Amino acid sequence: MKGIKRTAIIFCAMAAALTAVNTANGSLLTDIGLSVSVSAATVSDISYVDAAGESHTSESCTVVENNSTTWGTNNAETWYVVNSSVTVSRRITVKGTVNLILADNCSLTASNGINVPQGSTLIIWQQENGSGSLNAAASSSNYAGIGGNGNDTAGTIVINGGNITARGGSSGGAGIGGGWYGDFTKIEINGGNITAVSENYAAGIGAGRFLNKDVGAKIIINGGTIDAHGGPGVLGVSKADNVGNSAYYNWYYNLPGGGYADTVIVNDTVFTVIIPENVEIGSSCDISAAGVSISSGKTLKVTVSSDDIIDNSFIMKYETDNDISLKYKLIDGDVEKKSGDTVLAVSSTETGGSSSLSTELDDTPIYSGRYTGKLTFNITVE
Repeated sequence: MKGIKRTAIIFCAMAAALTAVNTANGSLLTDIGLSVSVSAATVSDISYVDAAGESHTSESCTVVENNSTTWGTNNAETWYVVNSSVTVSRRITVKGTVNLILADNCSLTASNGINVPQGSTLIIWQQENGSGSLNAAASSSNYAGIGGNGNDTAGTIVINGGNITARGGSSGGAGIGGGWYGDFTKIEINGGNITAVSENYAAGIGAGRFLNKDVGAKIIINGGTIDAHGGPGVLGVSKADNVGNSAYYNWYYNLPGGGYADTVIVNDTVFTVIIPENVEIGSSCDISAAGVSISSGKTLKVTVSSDDIIDNSFIMKYETDNDISLKYKLIDGDVEKKSGDTVLAVSSTETGGSSSLSTELDDTPIYSGRYTGKLTFNITVE
């Protein structure tokens, strides 16, 4: 890789111990003990960029290799770089403050995820092209993909760039955040492409399943492209409320979900948007925004989109045969909404707003049974 120098320092020590002398025949009996100590490779002058695109250089980085299961030192700041395609099969543990640079065209697969314990911090950086990647999937069922183990509080996780995919364990770990019964300290996303998934009643980004404590955690989103999915019935991005209920009863941002709502910090912007999890054709799809506080001149927008489209019309697919579909309409007043259209807009002079979208079939069913489709609602402040 351009601009990277590898300096591998290998220490070998051989100790010979005289254990016995046979004077009868003059032979010398010895045991030779061999010990080898191999230090992790380091590289110097590694470039990286921050979320604003400004270039920086780390003077020295430890190279992440397939046996790199402990990163950093308690009460110290250290730097690591992924400069090849590497897989670490055991769970990685972060100590102190660890800066991780994802070099362009390089990837790290953390097969049992990354533990960021309470009191520690993981900061992820990208290089100029932003093509480095991290895939962290917890194979242990109670763990977060990136964050806590079961029944503990995760530390601070900051993502400034890169392509990040994180999946929580099957018993209820968040993709990024708390493990099963676990909270987190702070999650900050400033850039990058992030996909975070929980499989079982935890948040994609935020609290784990059955959370039993609250540490005043924060989720701060300043930028990036985020695709977060909670477990069944759980919100994509959520945290504990002040009485320690599980993620199932808490709040979400930018993603479908049900239950109660609270707030999330996006830049210096605060708002709550509520979107229904399920809508039956013929009933209304009610979207609302409350507690909106955004910069002067900005507008909070909710737009609708879908991958299920034929001839610019939304469709639902038959439950047993996806080749059979029904068209339907999404209508705001007397205006039909198409994929990409804005369905709710709240200006900086308003504190909230709502939109009631009616749904109706635009087709004649041929087969009886259940038809389902999916709409995606995107929230922006622009």
